[in-house]
Amino acid sequence: MTTSSRRFRFVQLEFPWVLGPDAGRYTIRERLSEAPRHILVLAVLGAPERRLLTRRRRSRDAPPGPPPESVPTSRATLVDTAALAGPQAAEKWLGAADLEVLAADAVARLNRVLHAHRIATADPYAREVALGQALAVRVGYGAGEQVADGRWARAREPVRSRRCARRSA
Repeated sequence: MTTSSRRFRFVQLEFPWVLGPDAGRYTIRERLSEAPRHILVLAVLGAPERRLLTRRRRSRDAPPGPPPESVPTSRATLVDTAALAGPQAAEKWLGAADLEVLAADAVARLNRVLHAHRIATADPYAREVALGQALAVRVGYGAGEQVADGRWARAREPVRSRRCARRSA
């Protein structure tokens, strides 16, 4: 099996706030003695970087009908380290996958990471997430670096997340 033929399963969740841990890649082990079972890729999207004001500024007129301010969103991609044999195996897996169960399992794993982060940083305001809070939920597969960069070869959205998106629109 060549590297280019391997596909990796993932669940991707987007939330309308910064989750807490710094953006980057984190390995997740079920037990200390085992090899990593998942890679968690965290990214912050959507908001321009704000700088602290170093000097006092004068007030200014606000334009009528200003565009909405950008707010940060977080993307958490949970990648399974067990590779699928190739495109046919990946397509077969996605066709038979229970998207709701996979999404719920990804939220549980993400919450364990967020809980550990809250304890390690002594941040009582860091919060865990619920599937219903996600702006987007995607389950799919792609090549390793492709998935780690938030892209994929093919993905599907669970029915529940599509309903939530329609309700909020």
